[in-house]
Amino acid sequence: MAWDRGYRVVECQSDSMNAVRLIESTPPSGHVFASLVWDIKDLLSRPWEVLLKHTLREGNACADFLTKHGADQQGDLVVVEEPPQDIALLLLADASGVASMRP
Repeated sequence: MAWDRGYRVVECQSDSMNAVRLIESTPPSGHVFASLVWDIKDLLSRPWEVLLKHTLREGNACADFLTKHGADQQGDLVVVEEPPQDIALLLLADASGVASMRP
């Protein structure tokens, strides 16, 4: 989706260090997620700059909120053009560098 929208410099954060390491390495062909990892590597090989970073779950409150919010939605993919009102305090905390201001 980022590629299709024209973004060519992207930061992708995950709170799973195992996922980040798996993507940054070469998984054995028999690994349960090998196919998915190779699909991700194919996306990363496009002519763009993608920074893959590990982040602590506590520092990823906005993503956590949106994940939970998405679970309540219909459909396989929900594109949020404007942030839900309930995330305003989390966005403020993120912008100001405060660890957590859960609503």
